[in-house]
Amino acid sequence: MAGNRFAFGVLAGWLVVRTGGLEAGIAAHVANNVSSFALAALTSSMAQIKAVTAVTWVLAAWDLFLDPQMVGQGYWSWEDAGWALPGIPGIPMQNFLGWLLAAIVLMALLDRLPRKTVSDAVPNVMLMWVYASSVFANLVFFGRPGVALWGGICMGVVVVPWLWRMWSQPQW
Repeated sequence: MAGNRFAFGVLAGWLVVRTGGLEAGIAAHVANNVSSFALAALTSSMAQIKAVTAVTWVLAAWDLFLDPQMVGQGYWSWEDAGWALPGIPGIPMQNFLGWLLAAIVLMALLDRLPRKTVSDAVPNVMLMWVYASSVFANLVFFGRPGVALWGGICMGVVVVPWLWRMWSQPQW
C-alpha cells in the first residue's frame, strides 16, 4: 500500500513539473479518488453505504468550522475565493466540495478495515463535543455567526438525529 502511495506521489509530482502547474496532479488525484469511491460503492451493502455517507457528511461539515479558523490564523488563503458560502467569506466553495470528496474516499476506505464490537460511548462524547464546541466557539469567541450557522446546520443534519436516538433509546 505504501508503495502505491509513493508511486502516485511520484506521478503527481512529475505531472506538476511537466505541466508547470498543480492542475494535472490534482485532476489525477480526483480521478483516482472518484474511481476508488465508485469501486467501494459498487462492492458494499446499502447499510455500509448509509453509514459511510453519514460519517462522511459529518467529517466534511467539520471543515466548515475548521477552514475559517485556518484562514483567520493566516495558515492559508486564496487570491480569489470566487463562489463562497454567504457568511463564510474568503473560502471558495470548491474547497468545501473537495473536502467532501476527500471525506467520501477516506470513509469508504476506512469502512474496509476489520471491525471489533466496542462501546460507542467515547466516540459519541467526542462527536457531541466537536459539534457543540465548534458551534459555540464560532458564535461566541470567534465572532463568526455565519460559520456557526452553516456548520451547525450541515453537521447537525446528522448529529442532532444521532443525539436524539442516543437519548431516546439508551443502550445501557
